[in-house]
Amino acid sequence: MTSTAFATPALDVFDIIEKAQAAPSVNALTLLFGTSFDSFGYTSFVMTNVLNAAGAAQVDARFGCPNLTWRSHYTGQNYQLHDDLIPRVKTGHEPFTWRDSLAYGISKSTLRMFDEAKELGVGDGFVLPVHYADHSSTAVLLTRPDPAEIGPNNRARLFLLSSYFASVGKRLEEGTLPPQQKESQVLSPRQRECLQWVRAGKSDWDISVILNLSEHTVNEHLEAARKRLGVRTRTQAVIEAIARGLIQL
Repeated sequence: MTSTAFATPALDVFDIIEKAQAAPSVNALTLLFGTSFDSFGYTSFVMTNVLNAAGAAQVDARFGCPNLTWRSHYTGQNYQLHDDLIPRVKTGHEPFTWRDSLAYGISKSTLRMFDEAKELGVGDGFVLPVHYADHSSTAVLLTRPDPAEIGPNNRARLFLLSSYFASVGKRLEEGTLPPQQKESQVLSPRQRECLQWVRAGKSDWDISVILNLSEHTVNEHLEAARKRLGVRTRTQAVIEAIARGLIQL
């Protein structure tokens, strides 16, 4: 069957993100994002551990609405021991689909895994790697019954939605959503200011000119913010800061 790109859903991604920040529980968050992901054709979604801090594979679901049949089969076949997608999660930061991985060359065991997934009603998956400062990695996995070309615009929308689903859900699950007064102390005013300009698409040099700081000082503020937020990239730092209400969307 030839796949075709599906139409952009009538979905306000930023409205969903704002609502996510006010979600009182993981269950409420799951209900909110379930409707969102379904509008893109993804009927199951889950935030799952992938690698522990020591770099060993540790694949187990944390929260979301997973495809229970596929998850049981994946675990029963011990696919985490030879799943070619796990190394890609470990080293990558950009989202990818199962279809994408075919272009990179995958093992026969992973091809067999894909074939068995189709038999169980999973035609394709969208994967967003999420990395933390302790060197552990998780991923948001969305699955759909049929393969489809999602296109760059919808890929960007899914990246944003998946990122906030992971960030807010992790803190709700761990019970680490502190009062806003305490939350505001996570970053210094200058760190928040620098991240806000990164959110606006400015480079370190641009920010140094805007704030009348050296480029080196700007870099130091951004690196400190990244470490305080417990993430490994600036993109994650911006997403985490927005999810915590530290900078504006």
